[in-house]
Amino acid sequence: MYLSKIEEGQTLTHRDRLSKDEVVVSQVEVVGFSKGCGYPVVEFADGKRLMVDPATLEDENATEDREAFRALGYEAREYTVRPGAGNQSSGRINVPKGWEGKRVMIVRLD
Repeated sequence: MYLSKIEEGQTLTHRDRLSKDEVVVSQVEVVGFSKGCGYPVVEFADGKRLMVDPATLEDENATEDREAFRALGYEAREYTVRPGAGNQSSGRINVPKGWEGKRVMIVRLD
């Protein structure tokens, strides 16, 4: 989720990837923002507070900008885009070497 769209007091869904195959989904409330990097600080149902990456937050009610896509393929993986090498206008993801020369489809999830 875009950092600019996150507001204090907002209830959001937090997706925490514990391992390649395990994701924990929790409802959290935004209680503030860190002074250093500006990332949101959220409170979980058990009262625990944690600074989280905005990419792990999702507003289940905000569907105005989302579209549904249907694709047939051989394999699907989820990645987080990293900054491009020395380029301020692009990001990058690394895919398996076996995908070289193959057509791929990239869909932004948040």
